[in-house]
Amino acid sequence: WSSSQITSYTYGTLTSSGGTLTLSGLTDAAGSSFVVSGGGTLSLPALTSYVGWNSTGTTLQATGTGSVLSLPHLTSLTVDAGSYYSRTQVQALSGGTVDLSALPQISGGPALLTSDGAGSVLNVPALSGCSGHTGPGYYSTLQVTKGATVQDSRLSSLANVNVSVDGTGTWSSSQITSYTYGTLTSSG
Repeated sequence: WSSSQITSYTYGTLTSSGGTLTLSGLTDAAGSSFVVSGGGTLSLPALTSYVGWNSTGTTLQATGTGSVLSLPHLTSLTVDAGSYYSRTQVQALSGGTVDLSALPQISGGPALLTSDGAGSVLNVPALSGCSGHTGPGYYSTLQVTKGATVQDSRLSSLANVNVSVDGTGTWSSSQITSYTYGTLTSSG
């Protein structure tokens, strides 16, 4: 199956289980969800900008040991701020890895950043700020639980973000200089 000619995949869900798929020409993925499982790898190397779907949720997820969702050149992630139902979930679960290594900022509405389960890695080393939108239903979330890791060495500013950690996960917090309008929940 040849996939290099695909330049646009919008408002759909691509699920990949096992194997390796690289969509090397994909530059437009507005409103789409990408879900990887079964130890598979999905790479989107040409995607530099991602916009979530208005009035609904979108998902960028890798779940299961060895599963990888790679968006190594993504420099813009925008979530619709106009609807209560708009949100983008970025999830590394049960040993999966999500790579957003070039992403400096998340803007607009709420993003749910989750790394949950032993061996899970959410790689966001360039992320310097994350914000939700005003109103508790519009807050973003950062969750690091059950032995997971968030690689966030530049994250210095959180606004309208609820943070949930359980003491078993690994994340950098010493560089955070501004945390406004959010709740920090620490258990364990």
